[in-house]
Amino acid sequence: MKKSRGIIIILLLAIPLTAAVGLSWLEIDVGLLYLLNGDPDSGPSPLLTTLGARVPINRVSRPLVWNTGLHLFGAHYQYASDRATPAELEFADSLWTLGIMVDSTFGYRFAPGEKIGFGGAAGLAGVFRLPLFPVGGGAEFWGDTFKYFLSRFLYSEVMFFLDWAVQEKLTLDFSLRILYPVFNLWGGGSLPFYDQLIIQGLIGFRIPLGLSAE
Repeated sequence: MKKSRGIIIILLLAIPLTAAVGLSWLEIDVGLLYLLNGDPDSGPSPLLTTLGARVPINRVSRPLVWNTGLHLFGAHYQYASDRATPAELEFADSLWTLGIMVDSTFGYRFAPGEKIGFGGAAGLAGVFRLPLFPVGGGAEFWGDTFKYFLSRFLYSEVMFFLDWAVQEKLTLDFSLRILYPVFNLWGGGSLPFYDQLIIQGLIGFRIPLGLSAE
């Protein structure tokens, strides 16, 4: 199990590197992420800001799309009752945790006009959480928190997007991502199926690089 888990992590982290050859565009994303927390005895579901980037994997041609991205977020987690859950700073010894989201999606783009397109895509994502900075007595639970996240990273993803070519060298991309925690299928315990589900809205600024034809 540990060996297969390591292989999955390596593959997910390697995807952005494979796309780095012959980039046709680079997209910088900003947005909001809603992390559903199904544990009623912990903090509320947090709304977090995200920053990231997305690039194409130039192995397919339109109307098919194959993209990969990396996005970052930060959140406070507390460890109690053998699980790590979102925390409110006023009431918990917690750890500020860096979230690293790596995904690859494959989909279809409809183009009703020269400047506008929309579509959908699906794929897999890895959401890796790294506890970094303790608050209060949070340092005591660093090891337990890290181990808890180690097996809880695999998500399935559905994405809907709309892109608008504002001018020749700038395209705005509006997207909605829904990521389901696949790890709940074997490690959800008594929590509801939607625990740790992620809903993310993004605005992307896409810049053509001209290194490869799209």
